[in-house]
Amino acid sequence: MRADEAMAIVAEDIPSILESAGLVNGETLDEDEIAKRDAPIFWPMKAESPDATGKRIFAVWKIQALEPLASAENDVECRRATAYIDFWIMGSPYAGAVKKAVARASRAFRKDGWEFELNSAPYYDSSSKRTQLSYVLTKTI
Repeated sequence: MRADEAMAIVAEDIPSILESAGLVNGETLDEDEIAKRDAPIFWPMKAESPDATGKRIFAVWKIQALEPLASAENDVECRRATAYIDFWIMGSPYAGAVKKAVARASRAFRKDGWEFELNSAPYYDSSSKRTQLSYVLTKTI
């Protein structure tokens, strides 16, 4: 499997799983729709809307690595995909709505064969006045 093939699979897989967990794909919304949504919204790489900063919870995901695992005759048979999802929270990272959103995402990723683990301790960013909860996702594809 070529790296570009693996990237296409992962880039399709992650948004689909997040949507199944009840998060909303920010790339499919215009500014008015973003402002009206109560459900957590997600984007690849960075929040693409100024209205995201007003949301209680939003998420950003990115592909980190697509490590070749097995090869036969110079062909990579599978890859270990690693991605990160960061939940940015206004208020406590331990609040009910946050716990529910993270739990739904965790269940959805695990159901699809991904590992879903805390990447680091919650981090408070004083410039954005938000707490970051970072998770690492891994899956052999």
